[in-house]
Amino acid sequence: MLSSLVAVDRNLESSFALRAACWLGGRVRPIHVVENPAREMSFGIGWARRSWEHDAVEQARLVVDELIVAERYQCPSIEDPLLMAGDPAQQIAKALKDQGLDLLVLGVPFRGMQAHGLAKRFGQYAEKAHLEIPALLVRGLGPMKKVSALTDGSKWAEDALGLLARSEPASGREISLIGISPGEHPDPAAEARELSRGAAILEEKGIRPAAAKASDLGEEALLNQLRNSDLVVCPLLPEDRRHHRLTEYCEHACRALLIFLGGPSA
Repeated sequence: MLSSLVAVDRNLESSFALRAACWLGGRVRPIHVVENPAREMSFGIGWARRSWEHDAVEQARLVVDELIVAERYQCPSIEDPLLMAGDPAQQIAKALKDQGLDLLVLGVPFRGMQAHGLAKRFGQYAEKAHLEIPALLVRGLGPMKKVSALTDGSKWAEDALGLLARSEPASGREISLIGISPGEHPDPAAEARELSRGAAILEEKGIRPAAAKASDLGEEALLNQLRNSDLVVCPLLPEDRRHHRLTEYCEHACRALLIFLGGPSA
């Protein structure tokens, strides 16, 4: 079973994120970070900065508590939120590690950022802190019953499959596992090898996915399958351009996307 840290503001995207985390099952811990004000305040007199942070966090509490109370009617397992001030990416990534949680869940857009912007901002901090941040980016409501999982044999891909296998209703989902080439050019032998390794990860949890090689499907059929999926597990972001159209689709159109933000993928 997964445990999730859910970044929330007072908006519809936050509701999407909370409901997705609840649907995955397990512990659900919301977090709200009040972003630091202008540089002159953040480097001002200590008591003034602390006073601002206290007031800002207390104001945020009123907003976030209202959201949490509303969502608890559908998901009683939502815990009390973490509330703090600072850099959102840094504080959220640190909380994920400190709380011992498995997955960061973000409603997209988050603070105006889409998938690529989130990957870049969180990735910069994660690389400095030597962290890998598994993240579920959610763009809409609805259960994630139809899943397409891309695997290229990378650590990110196999770690993401492990997370998918641990999510509570995984055994009741329709899961399609798709082997993609580790390099720029189609390699059916490599795709078959990665399919076998990925299937073994899921089968350890009693999940038997449908399996296909990307080279057998063809690009248009593959994109159509992603288009009709509730959740896409994708090892290609943030900067990987080996599979340009797949990456573009995942960044801009997937209703829910499981990726890793920051850290080496090898």
